[in-house]
Amino acid sequence: MPGLLNLKNGRAFATGATPYFVGNIGEPTAGRLMIRLTIEGQPLVAAIDTGSPFVICHPDLAEPLKPRLTDPLGKKRLLIRGIEYRGDTYLMSAEIMADDGDDISLTVIVFIPQLDPGEVWTLPSFVGLEGMLQRMRFAVDPDASLFYFGPLGEA
Repeated sequence: MPGLLNLKNGRAFATGATPYFVGNIGEPTAGRLMIRLTIEGQPLVAAIDTGSPFVICHPDLAEPLKPRLTDPLGKKRLLIRGIEYRGDTYLMSAEIMADDGDDISLTVIVFIPQLDPGEVWTLPSFVGLEGMLQRMRFAVDPDASLFYFGPLGEA
């Protein structure tokens, strides 16, 4: 079945696309690709970070999800931008809405940092390779500022 981007054999590589923008995450040279998605229906903007093992949800954005978070996968410690954070990981639903083509829904691993009293989170949310991106195909078109995506399948 043809898609927005296709493999040589005609099968779809990407079936959806959404615009991205380059956002600064605190340092002058730290621009990151930022996309819109939802986690458990909660909208968020997240930086694409192939070095991150999970989706990392901004603690304030995770607040509305907390009543539904009953079964953590486990406690983790992550080094994020040079600072160690403690938190829990959860299996959650994520969706990237396509501006062109088909949306994609995935079950992803989400890390929610636990902040100390008075601590302020100054980073965005992140979409990581192991927790989300490795569960789908993706490509970036810098000329059109598009993030292409599609389900894994036969090549």
